[in-house]
Amino acid sequence: MKSNMRNSFFIVALFFVLAIMSSLCISTLETAYRDNVTKNLLFSKDARNLNIKNVQIPNFMEYLVFDFEDSAISKRNISIGAFEGEAILIKNFDYDSPKLIEGRFFNEEEFVSEEPVMVGNKTLVKHFGTISKSGNDYIFYNGVEYKLIGIMGYQNKDTIYDYKFYINLLPYLANESPENIEDEWSIYTENESDLLKITNSLKQNLNVEIEFLDDKESSSALASVMRDYNMVVITLVVLFIVLFLNTASISVYWIDSKRKEIGVRKAFGARNFQIIKRLILEYMFFASCSFLAGLIVYIIIIKFNLLNLFNSDIYISTSFIVLLICLAFAFFSIIATASRTLKVPPSDIMKG
Repeated sequence: MKSNMRNSFFIVALFFVLAIMSSLCISTLETAYRDNVTKNLLFSKDARNLNIKNVQIPNFMEYLVFDFEDSAISKRNISIGAFEGEAILIKNFDYDSPKLIEGRFFNEEEFVSEEPVMVGNKTLVKHFGTISKSGNDYIFYNGVEYKLIGIMGYQNKDTIYDYKFYINLLPYLANESPENIEDEWSIYTENESDLLKITNSLKQNLNVEIEFLDDKESSSALASVMRDYNMVVITLVVLFIVLFLNTASISVYWIDSKRKEIGVRKAFGARNFQIIKRLILEYMFFASCSFLAGLIVYIIIIKFNLLNLFNSDIYISTSFIVLLICLAFAFFSIIATASRTLKVPPSDIMKG
């Protein structure tokens, strides 16, 4: 009896740890995925990355103001210290504005204006500070004062917004040398034909060289999350392997403690299906209770930011995935263990 209770306790403890750790890891990945999907238009499925060589900046700026339509273009991987930014221009193209603590995102006039304008983040503002002039705040980038019109992110948590900033494209081009602007562009269009129309126009009218980069993966939010949060993914995989092996090991002892009960049921005519169904339900009951306890602890950790994690949101989808994981662990570990015991004749089981 004591052995059975001890094994049951270990089962509950293992699934409790599984529920907490997998909830934290999966919710971190889900937050990253949602941020990558919704933070702006740059993760459009129709985005193409390219290099633009032999750029004459005045001609390029004139083209962007007068001829570039129904699309968006971005110069990627500009930086202020550790903060990664993009210089963007959008014309008649739908996009999702990022999450803002205060202020606003660019309006249509600012996208094509030569007045330097920036949408920053709370960490950038804290680290570099701002300069106040005539009721506006400014941040220096590349020797130029950019008017800060918005701050991205969340008040009560750290997210990918806290390492990102955006500036309008034309002031960036006006203060850069041609060799510094050739690489790492992205163009966003409704379809491939619009993209070809733009690139052909650039080649014919500006005599530039277009080099498409074969990295469509970079415009996938899921691929970006898997790449940027690979340590979380690795942790999750290792966690699953270790806990599954431990769960399978504990289930052996748990089944062994029920050998006599199984033998009695078989002796009284119970079929293997009935016995294994009962064992599965009992094991899943342990897993479900552990999941509920782990879910409560996970919610407390997130809501009170006890571990200073990447996100502080609770997702129904994360909880559902973790529940399925717990039930799957329970099902496969008990099936693999119980099937061997059920093959033994009742008389031999009773002897054991």
